[in-house]
Amino acid sequence: MEAMRMERTLTESVEDYLQDIFLLSLDRKIVRLRDIAIKRGVKMPSVVNAIKILSENRLVEHERYGYVLLTDAGVELARQIYERHETIYKFLHDVLKVKEEIAEEDAHKMEHDLHNETLESLAKFTVTIQKSKLPQKHRGTENMSASKKQ
Repeated sequence: MEAMRMERTLTESVEDYLQDIFLLSLDRKIVRLRDIAIKRGVKMPSVVNAIKILSENRLVEHERYGYVLLTDAGVELARQIYERHETIYKFLHDVLKVKEEIAEEDAHKMEHDLHNETLESLAKFTVTIQKSKLPQKHRGTENMSASKKQ
């Protein structure tokens, strides 16, 4: 859970931009401002402002009218943000059985506000629950074979 420890120096919105750039970069080699605007459903000036903040924090490299590239620090922080989101999503969807769309939306809301200690406990609990579950088709079948032998 080491990757889940991060300092809160960026706004939630700027963290969301960083995560979106990270996810876009997984799908394609280059990320353009237009790609970010489309993914986020915002206008270009909003993207430019967020990129400026990310660039000032040395999380992205961007030259005017060029591509957006994550720095090593940007990749690391984006990965941490993404892991926070995925941990919460897995708990909501896989453990609590919240519908996918709702789990996604709620994970997004919660990822910025949970204390790291809470998040680490949530991750451990989720893993424990997932490991302890027997597959549905096998649940309770141990006793069935014993009763057939009688």
